Amino acid sequence: MDSLTNAINMFAITLLKKLCEEKTENVLFSPPSISFALAMILLGAKNDTAAQIEQLFSLNRDEDINLGFQSLLTEMNKRNTLYLLETTNRLFGENALNFLPSFKGCCEKFYNSLLKDVCFSKEAEVIRKCINTWVKRKTGVWAYIFHPHHRHLMVSGTTSDQIQ
Repeated sequence: MDSLTNAINMFAITLLKKLCEEKTENVLFSPPSISFALAMILLGAKNDTAAQIEQLFSLNRDEDINLGFQSLLTEMNKRNTLYLLETTNRLFGENALNFLPSFKGCCEKFYNSLLKDVCFSKEAEVIRKCINTWVKRKTGVWAYIFHPHHRHLMVSGTTSDQIQ
Protein backbone atom coordinates (compact mmCIF):
# COMPACT_ATOMS: atom_id res chain seq x y z
CA MET A 1 0.00 0.00 0.00
CA ASP A 2 2.98 2.35 0.50
CA SER A 3 3.68 2.56 -3.24
CA LEU A 4 0.01 3.35 -3.89
CA THR A 5 -0.03 6.04 -1.18
CA ASN A 6 3.14 7.55 -2.63
CA ALA A 7 1.56 7.49 -6.11
CA ILE A 8 -1.54 9.30 -4.82
CA ASN A 9 0.63 11.86 -3.03
CA MET A 10 2.68 12.55 -6.16
CA PHE A 11 -0.51 12.85 -8.19
CA ALA A 12 -1.91 15.30 -5.61
CA ILE A 13 1.19 17.50 -5.76
CA THR A 14 1.21 17.50 -9.55
CA LEU A 15 -2.51 18.31 -9.70
CA LEU A 16 -2.20 21.08 -7.11
CA LYS A 17 0.61 22.71 -9.08
CA LYS A 18 -1.49 22.54 -12.25
CA LEU A 19 -4.59 23.93 -10.55
CA CYS A 20 -2.58 26.78 -9.03
CA GLU A 21 -1.24 27.73 -12.47
CA GLU A 22 -4.80 28.29 -13.65
CA LYS A 23 -6.31 29.80 -10.50
CA THR A 24 -4.63 32.12 -8.04
CA GLU A 25 -7.37 31.82 -5.40
CA ASN A 26 -7.69 29.07 -2.79
CA VAL A 27 -7.93 25.57 -4.20
CA LEU A 28 -9.84 22.74 -2.55
CA PHE A 29 -9.81 19.17 -3.84
CA SER A 30 -9.68 15.65 -2.46
CA PRO A 31 -6.78 13.58 -3.84
CA PRO A 32 -8.19 10.30 -2.49
CA SER A 33 -11.62 10.98 -4.02
CA ILE A 34 -10.14 11.80 -7.42
CA SER A 35 -7.83 8.80 -7.17
CA PHE A 36 -10.69 6.42 -6.33
CA ALA A 37 -12.70 7.80 -9.26
CA LEU A 38 -9.80 7.35 -11.68
CA ALA A 39 -9.15 3.85 -10.34
CA MET A 40 -12.77 2.91 -11.02
CA ILE A 41 -12.46 4.35 -14.53
CA LEU A 42 -9.32 2.25 -14.96
CA LEU A 43 -11.40 -0.87 -14.23
CA GLY A 44 -13.22 -0.34 -17.52
CA ALA A 45 -10.51 1.45 -19.48
CA LYS A 46 -8.45 -0.07 -22.26
CA ASN A 47 -5.60 0.88 -24.55
CA ASP A 48 -4.58 4.56 -24.46
CA THR A 49 -6.99 5.56 -21.69
CA ALA A 50 -5.75 2.80 -19.38
CA ALA A 51 -2.11 3.64 -20.18
CA GLN A 52 -2.69 7.34 -19.47
CA ILE A 53 -4.27 6.66 -16.06
CA GLU A 54 -1.49 4.22 -15.17
CA GLN A 55 1.09 6.82 -16.21
CA LEU A 56 -0.66 9.51 -14.19
CA PHE A 57 -0.17 7.45 -11.03
CA SER A 58 3.08 5.79 -12.12
CA LEU A 59 1.36 2.49 -11.45
CA ASN A 60 2.69 -0.94 -12.25
CA ARG A 61 -0.08 -3.05 -13.83
CA ASP A 62 1.63 -6.20 -12.51
CA GLU A 63 0.55 -5.23 -8.99
CA ASP A 64 -3.13 -5.55 -8.09
CA ILE A 65 -4.08 -1.89 -7.99
CA ASN A 66 -7.64 -2.63 -6.94
CA LEU A 67 -6.56 -4.55 -3.85
CA GLY A 68 -4.34 -1.61 -2.93
CA PHE A 69 -7.20 0.85 -3.26
CA GLN A 70 -9.50 -1.52 -1.34
CA SER A 71 -6.96 -1.71 1.48
CA LEU A 72 -6.57 2.09 1.51
CA LEU A 73 -10.33 2.59 1.62
CA THR A 74 -10.62 0.12 4.51
CA GLU A 75 -7.84 1.91 6.39
CA MET A 76 -9.37 5.34 5.81
CA ASN A 77 -12.79 4.22 7.10
CA LYS A 78 -11.43 2.32 10.10
CA ARG A 79 -13.52 2.69 13.24
CA ASN A 80 -12.21 3.19 16.78
CA THR A 81 -9.54 5.70 15.81
CA LEU A 82 -8.67 9.09 17.24
CA TYR A 83 -10.12 10.75 14.15
CA LEU A 84 -13.33 10.58 12.15
CA LEU A 85 -12.89 10.14 8.43
CA GLU A 86 -15.69 8.71 6.36
CA THR A 87 -15.66 8.20 2.64
CA THR A 88 -18.42 7.33 0.25
CA ASN A 89 -18.37 6.48 -3.42
CA ARG A 90 -21.12 6.30 -6.00
CA LEU A 91 -21.10 6.03 -9.76
CA PHE A 92 -23.76 7.63 -11.93
CA GLY A 93 -23.50 6.22 -15.43
CA GLU A 94 -25.39 6.90 -18.63
CA ASN A 95 -27.84 4.01 -18.95
CA ALA A 96 -27.36 3.80 -22.73
CA LEU A 97 -23.78 2.59 -22.18
CA ASN A 98 -24.78 -0.82 -20.80
CA PHE A 99 -22.06 -1.24 -18.17
CA LEU A 100 -20.79 -4.80 -17.85
CA PRO A 101 -21.84 -6.73 -14.74
CA SER A 102 -18.15 -7.51 -14.07
CA PHE A 103 -17.36 -3.76 -13.99
CA LYS A 104 -20.25 -3.07 -11.60
CA GLY A 105 -19.16 -5.99 -9.42
CA CYS A 106 -15.55 -4.81 -9.19
CA CYS A 107 -16.65 -1.26 -8.33
CA GLU A 108 -18.75 -2.62 -5.49
CA LYS A 109 -16.15 -5.14 -4.28
CA PHE A 110 -13.07 -2.90 -4.30
CA TYR A 111 -14.53 0.60 -3.89
CA ASN A 112 -17.84 0.06 -2.06
CA SER A 113 -19.44 1.88 -4.97
CA LEU A 114 -22.76 1.04 -6.57
CA LEU A 115 -23.51 2.20 -10.09
CA LYS A 116 -26.81 3.97 -10.61
CA ASP A 117 -28.01 3.95 -14.21
CA VAL A 118 -29.25 7.40 -15.19
CA CYS A 119 -30.16 9.24 -18.38
CA PHE A 120 -27.93 12.32 -18.52
CA SER A 121 -28.82 12.88 -22.16
CA LYS A 122 -32.50 13.52 -21.42
CA GLU A 123 -32.65 14.48 -17.74
CA ALA A 124 -29.40 16.32 -16.93
CA GLU A 125 -30.94 18.82 -14.49
CA VAL A 126 -32.95 16.14 -12.66
CA ILE A 127 -29.84 13.95 -12.39
CA ARG A 128 -27.71 16.90 -11.17
CA LYS A 129 -30.21 17.50 -8.37
CA CYS A 130 -30.31 13.76 -7.61
CA ILE A 131 -26.50 13.64 -7.31
CA ASN A 132 -26.40 16.76 -5.13
CA THR A 133 -29.11 15.33 -2.86
CA TRP A 134 -27.19 12.07 -2.54
CA VAL A 135 -23.97 13.95 -1.70
CA LYS A 136 -25.77 16.04 0.92
CA ARG A 137 -27.40 13.00 2.51
CA LYS A 138 -24.07 11.15 2.69
CA THR A 139 -21.85 14.07 3.74
CA GLY A 140 -24.03 16.85 5.08
CA VAL A 141 -22.56 19.17 2.45
CA TRP A 142 -24.24 20.57 -0.65
CA ALA A 143 -22.14 19.96 -3.72
CA TYR A 144 -21.87 21.94 -6.89
CA ILE A 145 -21.78 18.98 -9.24
CA PHE A 146 -22.52 19.91 -12.86
CA HIS A 147 -23.49 23.45 -11.92
CA PRO A 148 -21.00 26.10 -13.12
CA HIS A 149 -22.68 29.00 -11.30
CA HIS A 150 -21.86 27.68 -7.82
CA ARG A 151 -18.35 28.57 -6.69
CA HIS A 152 -18.34 27.13 -3.17
CA LEU A 153 -19.73 24.29 -1.12
CA MET A 154 -22.83 24.95 0.95
CA VAL A 155 -22.64 23.38 4.40
CA SER A 156 -26.01 22.47 5.86
CA GLY A 157 -27.55 25.34 7.83
CA THR A 158 -25.32 28.05 6.38
CA THR A 159 -25.89 30.82 3.89
CA SER A 160 -23.59 31.87 1.09
CA ASP A 161 -22.78 35.09 3.01
CA GLN A 162 -21.39 33.04 5.87
CA ILE A 163 -19.09 31.01 3.62
CA GLN A 164 -17.70 33.66 1.24
